[in-house]
Amino acid sequence: MYFDLLNDNSQKSLDKTAVSSLIQSCCQYQICVEQEKDIKENDLVIEGLTASCIATKNSISKQEFIQWVQETCPLIFSGFQSWLHYTFTGKILKNNLEILPFPFESQSNTKILSFPLLWLLCSILPSCYLKLENKYKVKDNEDAVDDSVKYTWNLLYESNEHGLSLNRFKNKVMSYKSPTLMFIQLEDGRLLLIAVDQPWKDSAERYGGPYCNLIEIYPTMQIIEADANMIYLKESSRAILTGLIIGSSSTKPKVIIDTDLSTVKLNYKPVPEDHAIEKMEVWGCGGVEAIASQTDLKKWEKKEVEKRRKVKLPGQWDTDKTILEMGGVTVSHNQRADI
Repeated sequence: MYFDLLNDNSQKSLDKTAVSSLIQSCCQYQICVEQEKDIKENDLVIEGLTASCIATKNSISKQEFIQWVQETCPLIFSGFQSWLHYTFTGKILKNNLEILPFPFESQSNTKILSFPLLWLLCSILPSCYLKLENKYKVKDNEDAVDDSVKYTWNLLYESNEHGLSLNRFKNKVMSYKSPTLMFIQLEDGRLLLIAVDQPWKDSAERYGGPYCNLIEIYPTMQIIEADANMIYLKESSRAILTGLIIGSSSTKPKVIIDTDLSTVKLNYKPVPEDHAIEKMEVWGCGGVEAIASQTDLKKWEKKEVEKRRKVKLPGQWDTDKTILEMGGVTVSHNQRADI
């Protein structure tokens, strides 16, 4: 029914333009329900979804489109459904798709995360990236926090600001205890998403829970892999692999990123391809409490490092004292006979 309302019934088939227009309408109606945002022309998310739907065909039938919706984006008409309900009843319909508030960091339109991308990810990602648990919420007796900060994703790392550096990446992302979303944009325009449901760590072992996802957003929206133990990160080692490796297979992982965060190898293609990385972003999904927890943990770690520096470990001697003792002069009071 929603398809017929949004599409011209006289068309027996949908070409690429018609599919793109239909998907964009679904996104635009969701925007009308949630908040006022404009969709850019040639938006990567709309193009990726269109390519996923129509594949290599010149056109598809209504039934093929509906089948694709059911298999790939079953909530795509939710925004239109809510808009219809509000238009006729004046009441907001609570459905299965709730879009998170648009992060304030993306207001400048310079970030990878756009509203269409937020809409898509709220439609397909597991709830651990979308629903905040009570432990991540601000306590009632604390100062009020803007909902757009409190209940949405927060930017942890951006290569344009922090540089393409694995060391800076680790500094900004580690110690964050909630799920994260890592966007990688390549120089050819390709856009990848790595959704990690466990904290990042530098480890010789693979990690990640059952809700880890590797998704290609553009040029074709597709879930490459969704599995546990997909994440491997090792900055330096003489004996084992280093870099950021994504994929549950140890022999042929789906994505390999070098330690400079400059090049990515895509092994999920029929012929593996190497691409230069243009931009990266990591967003935290735990709300302001997760950010505060990360800040507190970093402060504690810094204090511990400073504390260890002040403590003289056994075997550490002053240079002058060591030289005197080498010359036969006893400088320790408990070893001198005249005491």
